[in-house]
Amino acid sequence: MTLQELVHQAASIYSDKIAVCFDECNDQSPIYYTYKTLVNTASELSDFLLLYCDFQEIREIGLYCHPGINLPSWILGILQVPAAYAPVDPDAPPALSTHFMKKCNLKYILVEKQQINKFKSSYETLLNYDTFTIEHNDLVLFRLYWKNVEESLMLNDRKEKYEKVTDSTSSENSKEEKSEEHLDVRLKHCLAYVLHTSGTTGIPKIVRVPHACIVPNIQHFRVLFEITQEDVLFLASPLTFDPSVVEIFVALSSGASLLIVPTSVKVLPSKLATVLFSHHRVTILQATPTLLRRFGSQLIKSTVLSASTSLRVLALGGEAFPSLTILKSWRELGNRTQIFNIYGITEVSSWATFYRIPEKVLNSTLKCELPVQLGFPLHGTVVEVRDTDGFMIQEGNGQVFLGGRNRVCFLDGEMTVPLGTMRATGDFVTVKNGEIFFLGRKDSQIKRHGKRLNIDLVQQVAEGLQQVESCAVTWYNQEKLILFLVSKKELVKDYIFKELEKHLPNHAIPDELVLIESLPFTSHVYSESLRRFFKDSR
Repeated sequence: MTLQELVHQAASIYSDKIAVCFDECNDQSPIYYTYKTLVNTASELSDFLLLYCDFQEIREIGLYCHPGINLPSWILGILQVPAAYAPVDPDAPPALSTHFMKKCNLKYILVEKQQINKFKSSYETLLNYDTFTIEHNDLVLFRLYWKNVEESLMLNDRKEKYEKVTDSTSSENSKEEKSEEHLDVRLKHCLAYVLHTSGTTGIPKIVRVPHACIVPNIQHFRVLFEITQEDVLFLASPLTFDPSVVEIFVALSSGASLLIVPTSVKVLPSKLATVLFSHHRVTILQATPTLLRRFGSQLIKSTVLSASTSLRVLALGGEAFPSLTILKSWRELGNRTQIFNIYGITEVSSWATFYRIPEKVLNSTLKCELPVQLGFPLHGTVVEVRDTDGFMIQEGNGQVFLGGRNRVCFLDGEMTVPLGTMRATGDFVTVKNGEIFFLGRKDSQIKRHGKRLNIDLVQQVAEGLQQVESCAVTWYNQEKLILFLVSKKELVKDYIFKELEKHLPNHAIPDELVLIESLPFTSHVYSESLRRFFKDSR
């Protein structure tokens, strides 16, 4: 089963139903595509690509565009070739996108007509290209020829990477029996999409995701969230963040509707809340805690998690889950939204575990400081916790490893991967009575004043203060702990420091407190944005 087959099954049943809505959130009326239009538009693109693209080995096509009504059709059109789509964000730093495209050895990229000048100016010194205009699809196809990069060097680089990663994979599986069966990236119908990791812990990894890895996620979430053709799902994630795949295909494989808005609207909390919950009555929201926090506690309580909200399901993932105390304070009395903690890594795209917060816990008036467990493996997923020697443990602290027979992706230059490969996550947990609780990422652990500190703890405590709307913490230049605050009302910094001292040990007290108007959009960009803001404000 492939992603496109899931959509075609739904389209055969719900051909005249609304599949996609794009709302510019201005004076213009929203644009709607039915499932029939979605599939027909995709087929036009597929026919064009088959005419002009000459594939060798790996079939990958870049997609350089902003969110719009045609976005799902463009993705579906690439998949139907069949080929994998490789999203390139027009707003991302060109150096990052260049690294991604070069490492993919990308030969073709579809560029939205409105973004052609930006694409050319960003990459004209790096590549040569041929262009073919696609009629009726608002796209231009570029064939890429990278300057100063010989094909042989590319192949050598891929071979070197493959050898290195193969060694790494072998060490990850050193305590397991080796599987004789492998998945080959060159198989015609293998790949669905290609992404890169955030690169927060080093050079971004290229992740090639097979249909066999992501389809179980889509199928399980459809059942878990009880998706019907009446549901409206919001495309909250950028295309370069793999939860977007879940948002798009859970909707379009179920006969539900997918709502898309411009990126510029996503950073306007009040306007976004009105569009989502008043204009379009969104029922399913998968988001990072950062996106939710951007609304601010008052707006969350009065709109997102109000008693009369349209939102049936809120699934939070991609970052540490909020504390139960904070979560309960966000809910208005009478709210019935189901809230899930979902966890995963891009290297085993997209999600690995889920846990629904029990209704009795959400409705309890007792203060609860216990963390929320990671919960249960999603279909086809294997979750292991290993100690520092690489052995599985049933109790105590260790690192999470994820995988499964078909839940495997290709990293960097890997051409084949053993089925059942387990990947190290860099996330540390504690196991108690069979339940797994998140402790933090390896890169969230810092040494300060001679003591170990998880900076997520500082954020959780600050967020629990009555005067704080939302907050973020960063370890600036590995020498200063900076707390950024969005406050509910005007406050005095000395007062905040005194409150923090009541709840945090001395080595966890921030060096500086910076007041800001709002948090950046996602966790993938906020660390760098906040560091830049602090540097500029000094």
